Amino acid sequence: EIPAGVPSVALPDASMAQLRRLLQPALLVAIFSYVLTVSISRTLGLKHGYRADSNQELVALGFANIAGSFFSSFPISGSLSRSALVATSAGGDCTPLHSLFTCAVVLTVVLFFTPALRSLPYAALASIVFMAVKGLIDVERPLLLFKVSKTDLALWLIAFFATLLLGTEAGIGISVTCSLAAIVVHSMRPNHALLGRVPHTDLFFDVDRIHHSQQL
Repeated sequence: EIPAGVPSVALPDASMAQLRRLLQPALLVAIFSYVLTVSISRTLGLKHGYRADSNQELVALGFANIAGSFFSSFPISGSLSRSALVATSAGGDCTPLHSLFTCAVVLTVVLFFTPALRSLPYAALASIVFMAVKGLIDVERPLLLFKVSKTDLALWLIAFFATLLLGTEAGIGISVTCSLAAIVVHSMRPNHALLGRVPHTDLFFDVDRIHHSQQL
């Protein structure tokens, strides 16, 4: 049975004991929520040709979770299935105003129509999510990464198979860890070039790329 109605407004428990107990899990949830939300926004931004602002996403998540704390809500984050459904139905023409209409529809359903959803099978919900998410599958991305950067391709494969086999939380955690390790390794081995002078000119190029340049 799906409970009807909305939770009552109440001040969250902000005692020091409660803060100490929730500090570590809250930090993990915050990192996961932020990474997931930014990943969704960047994926949709690449698909529809706009730039995602990571700072704006962080501010939006902060205000949304502060407001939700007064209603005992779950931690707020981006939803891949819902974002995919909106992107599939509206495409790049969708504006942030759609969230207000979605909120109104959800509130109406929660208040008046929850008995009608009790017998809705999970297969029907799964088919809606699958049809929405399949439009986000980008087959050309690994082919492009194979041509541009083998390191990025390896990170993409790690993220894909870790998420597929271990779940979203573990997949994102492994992906972030591997990405940070790749950045550290890359910073420890910076690119360098031995320059040589092209004969009869004042130009200097990498001797590995311009083989007829002469070292001085």
